[in-house]
This record gives sequence, structure tokens and C-alpha cells, in this order.
Amino acid sequence: MTRTGKIARLPASVRDELNQRLADGEQGKTLVKRLNALPEVQNVLAAEFPAKSISEQNLSERKKGGYRDWQARQERRQIIREMQEENGELGQLLAGGELNRQISMLLSAEMARAVR
Repeated sequence: MTRTGKIARLPASVRDELNQRLADGEQGKTLVKRLNALPEVQNVLAAEFPAKSISEQNLSERKKGGYRDWQARQERRQIIREMQEENGELGQLLAGGELNRQISMLLSAEMARAVR
């Protein structure tokens, strides 16, 4: 889903830092004040939202949409990292085994864990 709000139009580096600060529990008022002071934010706002600034309502909407998307991406990345680590360990245990076989075993183990 393509997001179109004020925060969604900011550079990715600004959004990523904002998302991390949200994850760290930083307060909305502090975040809004900080965002509105950044030159890159001011440039986007001047070009696309003249005479407007980012509000706490914009941040609230971000938490419901773009931030949740970011959280899901972070979780997927973590799962992939863990699977790569496990795959490396399995690769050593199953030297010479095919990748499909290793992945099948990982998925089977994960399904068994989920059923328990």
C-alpha cells in the first residue's frame, strides 16, 4: 500500500529514524517538535503542504499505518536473519544436503512448534 500523508512523503531516512524513535517509546510532542525542525522536513512541507506543519494527529495516523508496516518489515527481516543463522547451522549438520531439504526441515520444525 502506498502511503500519501505528510510523514509518508518525508525521506526514507527521516521516516526510519522516526519509526525507531516510536519503537523506543519517545513521546509524540517531542517527535513532532523535532520533525518540524528538520530542514529536510521543512523542504517537503514547503513544497507539498505550504503553510502546514506535522501535527500530533499526523503522527497518530502514522502509528496506525506506516509505523505498523515498518514494524512488520522489521519482524520479517529478523525472521529471515534467524532462518539464515539456523540454515547455516543445519548446513553444517547436513553437509552435502540440498537447500530445499534444509528449508523443508526448517518449515516442518516451525510448524511443529506452532502446533504445540
